[in-house]
Amino acid sequence: MTKPKKIFLFVFALFAVALNISLYIWNQSLKASEIPYLVNTHVDRIAFDGRGQVWVYGDGKLSVYKDGALVQVFTKKDSPALGGNLWELEVDNKGRTWVATQGYERTVDLAVFNGTKWSTVFPLSDSVNSERALGIYALAIDAQGRAWVGVEEQGLYIINGDIWKHYTADNSDLLSNTVDTIVFDNQGRAWLGTQGGGLNIFDGEVWQTFTNKNSPLLGVLVGAIAFDHQGQAWIASTGQASGGINIFDGETWVSYPGDGDFLDIDIDGRGRVWAMRGFDQGIVVFDGKTKKYFFDPFHLSVGQIGGMLTADENGNIWIPTENGVVIILPDSPQPISFAASILSIIVTTNGLIYLTTLLMVIWLCVAVNVWRSIGFSLLGLPIYLGWIIMHNQRLSQFDFSLFNTYFFINPGVVGTIAGIIGGCLDIFLAKRGSDKRTRWGLVGLVIGSGLSFCFMVVANMAQ
Repeated sequence: MTKPKKIFLFVFALFAVALNISLYIWNQSLKASEIPYLVNTHVDRIAFDGRGQVWVYGDGKLSVYKDGALVQVFTKKDSPALGGNLWELEVDNKGRTWVATQGYERTVDLAVFNGTKWSTVFPLSDSVNSERALGIYALAIDAQGRAWVGVEEQGLYIINGDIWKHYTADNSDLLSNTVDTIVFDNQGRAWLGTQGGGLNIFDGEVWQTFTNKNSPLLGVLVGAIAFDHQGQAWIASTGQASGGINIFDGETWVSYPGDGDFLDIDIDGRGRVWAMRGFDQGIVVFDGKTKKYFFDPFHLSVGQIGGMLTADENGNIWIPTENGVVIILPDSPQPISFAASILSIIVTTNGLIYLTTLLMVIWLCVAVNVWRSIGFSLLGLPIYLGWIIMHNQRLSQFDFSLFNTYFFINPGVVGTIAGIIGGCLDIFLAKRGSDKRTRWGLVGLVIGSGLSFCFMVVANMAQ
């Protein structure tokens, strides 16, 4: 082996090792903090009671922690509302803990724990048309201790002890009988996000209605609302053709189109909006300063998202996952550019394995002096990156559950593998003394990429 080739191989080896180490360190530095006592725990909901206790629900258990130590555990034996699909978990200013189910075993329950015992506020089968009511979609407790409950297709209930008030689209200005979210502003007014209607603001007497016809609201399905320190409402809305985040201070609207099909949003101490697209579809960050959306793949270090986001009093965002909880601190970094997000996708989807394998193949090609096979392998790299870029015109579309889509089905990977096989065939023919310059490596790359593209087209049509 010539000296220049030895130097090249040595430099190449250092580059491959440095790339793996640097990208690993870079990715690790961007991960949020884990909660040690919740590691390897399936978490769906989190709530804080103002007394230093954290209420955590998952796997049919409602656990109470203080200073990292387990204080108490509740199960379905304590309340029928526990043990199933718990959709809402709230602690009010009186220290009472409220839980609500969504369609568990065809019963829909609202229960409260007063610090001593559990009581069922109502099973909907005894109160409303349970054949139509599939779940409690929204629950909030106001300053007076009244429970505001949004029930699918049943409208809004306001419960104050034995006094019930029931509002529907027929007997009030409620825009839809399915209320997805309820949040109170600093004036005590309830902001109600509805399905297919828009936004209601209700102070108990006067209704205000906002739709995409009488306001700049981007969509009539309002799935999440959060308030910042200035009292502005950040409203995630979507529709059939549009959606995004709307900012409304009670008088002025500012809207930012984007993928607004969010299950939940919350605002950290830095003024960034963290939006959950789905239980396994990652996080989207909307930066209030740059007014831009960023896909955030870094803070899913524990596992797929298991439940709604929760902000604590310090502005930290708690993300429940299937394997624990991560906390996003106000100074936690975020993707700062499109290129950074693309690089993170490569790292977090084990694309680094593909890149390392590609580098090793190139190294071997140099070592055995089959230079033209290097070209066949390298052609797969821009296809790999280009396909990710084209497929992620909106980074928020990225789904961590689609590992195969980004690794095995990617035409760059398939094409490169085909190219390597073709290159090996070239080498074999050369060793056999064949003079024909067939370039089987290039042929294999083209065929492999073409087949992969056809597969993706068929898969997309099937969806």
